[in-house]
Amino acid sequence: YRSARVFATSHDGEQVPVSLLWRASTPQDGTAPVLLYGYGSYGMTIPPGFSVARLSLVDRGFIWALAHIRGGKDKGYAWYRHGRELEKKNTFLDFIAAAQHLSTGPNAVTTPGNITIEGGSAGGMLMGATVNMRQDLFKAVVAHVPFVDVLNSICDRDLPLTPIEWPEWGNPIESREVFEYMKSYSPYDNVEAK
Repeated sequence: YRSARVFATSHDGEQVPVSLLWRASTPQDGTAPVLLYGYGSYGMTIPPGFSVARLSLVDRGFIWALAHIRGGKDKGYAWYRHGRELEKKNTFLDFIAAAQHLSTGPNAVTTPGNITIEGGSAGGMLMGATVNMRQDLFKAVVAHVPFVDVLNSICDRDLPLTPIEWPEWGNPIESREVFEYMKSYSPYDNVEAK
C-alpha cells in the first residue's frame, strides 16, 4: 500500500489537503477509479487512519481519497470559520477543487467522471451541493442520511435540532441574507435537469 497527501488549489487560492491511499500495484496513469470522501462541517477533523473497509476497496483497484475541506478544523479554527454560515460554499468549492486536482492536470490519478463521492449527514449535503454544481466530475454518489432539504429544515423552529443548528448554518428566519445564501446551495432547492 501507498499513501500520500496532496494539495488542491481552491477557488480563492487556499490549499486544500487531500489524503490518498492506494495499492502499490494500482496504476497512477489516470485510469484508476477514485472514491473521494468528505464532510466539512461542525469543525470536525477527520484524520487519515487505518480502515479495513478501505483496504477492501483499495484492493480492488480504487484510490481512496479524503478531502480535508473547510468547515472542518483540519487546518485550525479559521479553516472551520471559513466553511460555515455565509462562507459555507467554501466547503463545496474545496471539495470540487479536490476532485479537479485528482482528475485533471499533470498529477491526475483519475479522469473527470471516474470519481465516486461519499459523505453522510452534513457530508450528504456536501454530496448534493457538489453534484448540483459540478455533476460532470462524478460517476456515482454515496450519500448516507443526507441533509439535503437544508432550507426547509433550518426554517422550521419547531424541529428540536433547528435552534441549535443556527450558529453553524445561520438563521434564515431572521436574516434575508442568510435565507438567500442558503437557498443558493441547498441541494433540494437546486435540483434541475442535468
